Amino acid sequence: MLRHIEKHPEICVDGVRRKREKHIGYCWCSEHKGYLTTKLLREHCCLEKKCSMLQKLDHTFWIQRERMKAQRRAGSRYAICSAEQQALEMAREYTKGSPHIVVTNVKVLTNELMRVAYIGNRSEDLSELAKYMGKTLGKRIWIRHIQSDPNILDILLTRKQAECGE
Repeated sequence: MLRHIEKHPEICVDGVRRKREKHIGYCWCSEHKGYLTTKLLREHCCLEKKCSMLQKLDHTFWIQRERMKAQRRAGSRYAICSAEQQALEMAREYTKGSPHIVVTNVKVLTNELMRVAYIGNRSEDLSELAKYMGKTLGKRIWIRHIQSDPNILDILLTRKQAECGE
């Protein structure tokens, strides 16, 4: 909804005239039509309300806001990836001596739960691994056995033995 702001006076929604460089948006609400500054935007809770009457103006505020949101999203993804990588290394180290098991991946499901998936000839009792990882990471650990093609399992086990032999 982009409307053309026709030579409206530079009056903000609170009735005060401010410099144009402070204006970051325009509110089209008939009750308080006018320009918005960052302070007024926060006071009116326009973003929290997801106000449909708000028109964003070309201002660095919006660019900086999007950059900060992207950094927060990337930071949380990095933390999850880091925790998954740490848990994967821990599980692989723990099962290093088991010649029939290959830990394939670890996934953080919730703040309290993590899944460790492994491929093996048969389902193994890895409750000790779950206890060890749960105590170390402070999460509940769900161990999952994945059925696989025997050829793929042989390739993975051969690769695992080669890595352990080095």
